[in-house]
Amino acid sequence: MYWSKYKVLRDFIQNFYDSVPNHEFHQRFNFNLEDDKLVMSIKNIGFNYEWLMHIGASTKRESEKKHAGYFGEGFKIASLCA
Repeated sequence: MYWSKYKVLRDFIQNFYDSVPNHEFHQRFNFNLEDDKLVMSIKNIGFNYEWLMHIGASTKRESEKKHAGYFGEGFKIASLCA
């Protein structure tokens, strides 16, 4: 499977979207594109470097099995392709 830059971007944005309640996303998500570098952030949410040790795992629970991101594959593949 080929991952275009748009699929990589989509997966990163989906991870940001999943990190906050849906109704807060537009208020908390921020991005800046400067010198061909995209920086995305969510207000009041940090990324712990230790999460990289668990790349490919998911924080979703059994009850959320039908939601995107259940297997944790997207972030892993997007990180490898970025």
